[in-house]
Amino acid sequence: GYVGLRELAILAAVSTREAGDSHGHLSRRIYTTWRRCHPYLAIGRSAARLDFLKIHWHRFEDKIYRCGTSPRTDKSCWFDIKNDMVLDFPNLPYYIDDDKKVTQSNAIMRYIARKHDLCGKTEEEKIRVDILENQAMDFRNGFVRLCYLEFNLQKQRYLDALPNTIKMFSAFLGDRKWFAGENITFVDFIMYELLDQHLQLSDICLKDAKNLKEFQKRVEELEPIKKYMSSPRFLKVPLNNKMAKFGAN
Repeated sequence: GYVGLRELAILAAVSTREAGDSHGHLSRRIYTTWRRCHPYLAIGRSAARLDFLKIHWHRFEDKIYRCGTSPRTDKSCWFDIKNDMVLDFPNLPYYIDDDKKVTQSNAIMRYIARKHDLCGKTEEEKIRVDILENQAMDFRNGFVRLCYLEFNLQKQRYLDALPNTIKMFSAFLGDRKWFAGENITFVDFIMYELLDQHLQLSDICLKDAKNLKEFQKRVEELEPIKKYMSSPRFLKVPLNNKMAKFGAN
């Protein structure tokens, strides 16, 4: 599994207090042959994003694994130590917070979100969060498959189908401020990142979804996010690892 570092950076920025006496410890590594997201492997624009967490709630150790160059793309930096990790299901990313050890991207997102009441406040909001979390994963998986496996053959077919997908997300948001309702939740960060990536694939993909364009702007205007995105740590690209057919540079 993987999660965009920006998703985590945004989550931390909005949900946490300034670092002080807190001793949260983040050790995260991401190594996938797909995409690199900040606390993961040195794959994509997330490479510098974990630094953003340093000024917020977490003190952390950031370890980055770098795969070999194409076509070999050697992965021994992770696989040589993977089975020695004290984790139930050794995987990247992983998150360690004192005695809590969490793997799987969505589990990590939820762990952080629960600490800061970002999983929805009412039952209706919680249901909407659960729905969107899983729908967003379907959206992400299709995009990853396109970027890494089928880009040259399937790009136009993907673009032809994209308006209907965007229309459904737009209808789900409706006239709400955030996807769950009035309260921001962790799925807003997931959707922001996914929509931003698709805007790099097609800069007109939100032309018929005014509410999604306004949603993107709302996220970017959150003061911690604005500060982060204007800092040298923020990278717009790359989106994916070096072997991707789209978003690698």
